[in-house]
Amino acid sequence: MKLPIKIIISILVAVALFILSVSILPVKKLLYSSYYKSFTSPDKNHRIDLYGYKNFGFAMPGSAAGDEPGYIRLYNKENVMLNEKEIEMIQLVETVNWTKETVHIKLIANWKLQ
Repeated sequence: MKLPIKIIISILVAVALFILSVSILPVKKLLYSSYYKSFTSPDKNHRIDLYGYKNFGFAMPGSAAGDEPGYIRLYNKENVMLNEKEIEMIQLVETVNWTKETVHIKLIANWKLQ
């Protein structure tokens, strides 16, 4: 059974769009995000950096800075990224709780410090 050319083209376009969407995330972080805030561990050996994605003026009325989605990154003192996570709203990160072995951000992340 031979597939019609329209179906073959549709499948190829869908595959190309999927590959493009998967490969664009690092570019999105590089081009469309900006630094928002940092939290440093009490022993100064680790830090959490927050980044928000730029909204280009499409914010809802009444929304504020920090309402935008973004991502958080955990770094050690040598500036090596240990972990990363996408978040829905960067303002959800209000406090960061550090222990000697873990860092906890309520409802967002619970990472071991390596």
